[in-house]
Amino acid sequence: MPSSDLPGAALTFAAADRDVLDYWFTQADESPSSQSRVGQRIAAVGLVPQRGQAYSTPAAFVASLVLNSIRHRLPGEDTTDPGAKISQQPLPELKSTSWRRVELLPRFLCRLNWESRGPEGYWAVDYYATWLPGYRRWVVTGSSDAPEYWGVYDVALGWFDDDEPLLDGTRGVLTADWRIAQKLYSPAAEGFVGQSGAVRAETAESWLAGV
Repeated sequence: MPSSDLPGAALTFAAADRDVLDYWFTQADESPSSQSRVGQRIAAVGLVPQRGQAYSTPAAFVASLVLNSIRHRLPGEDTTDPGAKISQQPLPELKSTSWRRVELLPRFLCRLNWESRGPEGYWAVDYYATWLPGYRRWVVTGSSDAPEYWGVYDVALGWFDDDEPLLDGTRGVLTADWRIAQKLYSPAAEGFVGQSGAVRAETAESWLAGV
């Protein structure tokens, strides 16, 4: 498992959460059995597997975990939807981190304004990269206030090793996600809005043009 010989992970994540991280790193496209230890941990915080979505349930759990420290900034934080079946924010069990010796610091990458089917006329997605102590990997996440595409408000899109330059690793993860979006949903990208982060708007636009 990725964290077995990495003590830094134990300082940052509870054992049950490391189980989910280890599972996601090795089986990112699969949702675990509800009877497994990983499945039970995910269910304990209210994440219910939902079929037909582009990403697995562990990807939603990992996103909630690594974005915990900036939850108040995320687009879906104030969203209330009694009919939602998965990843309703906030997740109470993941909000308390008083036992941690290390707090994660997600880094804002950029915001992509996708065409929306809703009355607002747009669907903005905020992308972040978070470095994980112990694992020595960056996890790239996407956050929005509409769960139609992912089936969740926040999702872990992929990861890359910390010896890879941030922009190179980020580009690989984001463009892979955008290809999935084009294949499954054929959304239109209207442009990048908001303040550029580690990825400048013109850089992200050039990546999207090549998808």
